[in-house]
Amino acid sequence: MGQSPFTLDLRRLAWVPLTEDWFPDLNKLDHGILGCASEERILGLEAAIRTLFTRRREIVEQLGPLRPR
Repeated sequence: MGQSPFTLDLRRLAWVPLTEDWFPDLNKLDHGILGCASEERILGLEAAIRTLFTRRREIVEQLGPLRPR
């Protein structure tokens, strides 16, 4: 996919507007998407996020201009 490896930190949640200021390729035909995770990986991440929010919500840092106050 032409990307370097990266890590997702599920303890940090960004609330950002869905605009070109935050996503410059939003209005391009492919929206700037380079690749997609497998359905299995997506389901695994969603399960981990749900578990984190259910059991340890206090450790989740909410960031961004649209974060709940």
